[in-house]
Amino acid sequence: MGNYKKMQDLYQSINFESIEKINLEEKNQLDVLIHVAFTKSLQLNKILHEQIDNENSFLFLSSLRGICEEIIVLKYIHQEIKEADREAIVKSIFKVSTKKELEQQSIFMKKYRPAQPILNAELSDHIEAEGLEDIFKRNGINAKTLPPTFQLAQKVNLEELYNYLYRASCSFVHFNPRVMLRTVWYQNNNTEESNISITNFNKYYFSFCSFYSSYLLGLLYKTFNSKLNIDNESAQIVESIMEIIKNTTHFPELVTFEEFNLQRPETELTIINRHLKNQIF
Repeated sequence: MGNYKKMQDLYQSINFESIEKINLEEKNQLDVLIHVAFTKSLQLNKILHEQIDNENSFLFLSSLRGICEEIIVLKYIHQEIKEADREAIVKSIFKVSTKKELEQQSIFMKKYRPAQPILNAELSDHIEAEGLEDIFKRNGINAKTLPPTFQLAQKVNLEELYNYLYRASCSFVHFNPRVMLRTVWYQNNNTEESNISITNFNKYYFSFCSFYSSYLLGLLYKTFNSKLNIDNESAQIVESIMEIIKNTTHFPELVTFEEFNLQRPETELTIINRHLKNQIF
């Protein structure tokens, strides 16, 4: 509980008004997206930590997946694509995704709401952007489309992040009987009076979201620190949050002893973890 209160105070003390402002004339599109990802992560953390053990923390789980993917893709573009082509690849991805979404929107609406005016799929033809294959070729990459997120993660040394946290957050948004059954709760082995609610297991979900959403914020800051241009006071606060994460002895697990009604081993978590070779930041 102590760390949660510290985190709550730290998030509340950040100068959000300053961070949320951006001069679009001074930044290229990749830098804008980096600033957006960091600001969004910060805003989500502030909302999450406004109430310790928020009983609706389950609803924040899906946001972890989006932020995790943004870190991987943004780092890939920043690291693997020449600076002169970064603007072009952002525009190209924008065009490709917009075209696909317009096409799927058209199919859905044509079937279920045919009289509703919608944007024509041909709108994407008017978006100026180079083909992804040409951009990749100039950068020595043999690909016609943006590679799968896993391959991007491998390229930028974020494979463990993908395998654990990206997949973990996917399990919260995809069909998963184990996660669904967590919402069912009963007491004293009385299965005849079970209760279904997303608020069941809420302390676990708050702990999971608090830790890993703060971790992703720190990872964004560490990866793109030079691009963010946030004020010194806010930077120090983010670094304090990173220290709390780094020094946490118990990381929230994806699969827990508790959900299987198993006794957690009585192991003593010591400061040894702080001196291991593989640090979280």
